[in-house]
This record gives sequence, structure tokens and C-alpha cells, in this order.
Amino acid sequence: RPSFNLIIGAMIFLNALWVGIEVELGPDGGPLDRIPWFLVDNLFAMTWLGEMAARQMAHGMDYFKDAWNCFDFVLVILAVVDTYIV
Repeated sequence: RPSFNLIIGAMIFLNALWVGIEVELGPDGGPLDRIPWFLVDNLFAMTWLGEMAARQMAHGMDYFKDAWNCFDFVLVILAVVDTYIV
């Protein structure tokens, strides 16, 4: 759907913008100083996870036949690992 892709494209742009802001202005202090940044990172990680789940539900196992979807799958897993494990 074009509207779904447009929303996801806007979220990708906002995520890239957020990463740049976080690199330049993010706190260097302890974990408590990073809570607002962590919450926004959670929002993006959940957005990517939701996007992937929606596409998998729409396409079933055919989702993995498209190389871009496989690439997206790897990126989503890395985002989740980065946000919640690392």
C-alpha cells in the first residue's frame, strides 16, 4: 500500500534525523540521563518490528522470497538487539 510505505518512509527519515541529533546532543552521563533517548529508540524499534510483522502477515512465508524483505528482517533484528540487549 502506498500510504503504508509513505508512513514507513517518513519514519525512516525521522529515525535518521534522530540518530544525528542523538550523536550531537545526546547526554554523556549515566543511564538516568539517557531515559528520554532510550524511550524514543524504543519507539523506532517497535515501529520497525510492527512494520515487519505487518508485511509478514500480508505476504506469509513469501515475505522471505524478496531480498529487500530479507535485508529488512536483518535490520529489524539488529535494531531490536541494539535497543534491548546492547
